[in-house]
Amino acid sequence: MLQLTISEYFVFQQMNFTWRLSNAIMCLFFGLASYVQHNDELALFWITVYALPCLVSFFTALDFKKVIHSDIFHKLMYFLLTLYIIFSLYLFYKALSIVISSGEYNLLAFQEGKELFGVLIIQCWLLLSIYFINARIPFDALMTTTAKIVIIFLALSPLALWAYHGCFGQEPQTKENWILNI
Repeated sequence: MLQLTISEYFVFQQMNFTWRLSNAIMCLFFGLASYVQHNDELALFWITVYALPCLVSFFTALDFKKVIHSDIFHKLMYFLLTLYIIFSLYLFYKALSIVISSGEYNLLAFQEGKELFGVLIIQCWLLLSIYFINARIPFDALMTTTAKIVIIFLALSPLALWAYHGCFGQEPQTKENWILNI
């Protein structure tokens, strides 16, 4: 049986804390993104698109080792990533054709552009998750303090951008009613 000293025990408990905290933040983001899709035309599809990475972040945040280190989970992560890449290529083509036909070059002015950026956020997070799950080395051992701060910042930025866009990024007539549109 492995005997740990008190200091080794606390180091062991603190391992991966930053990664787990980042996953908890992203779980919150993907959960909220999934929730706000209830008034979309394709609500069930978009709820599923955001709920799957929410579950991945949830399992990683709670450190379910038997789940996240299983072969089925790894294959599912690669399969999801492949689907999201194919879907983002379709959304890119769709958004590009709308931008060219309308003449306005702000992608966030169109629903397809917002959908594309949402799927790109999912892809980036899935890539990070696949990398750190497969690393077999604790996240904190791979990263310096600066890198940990950058990862936390990246986890918080989708929530911050969403809040900013909701408060200030809409048309003037709908700014006061932005919370009602959720």
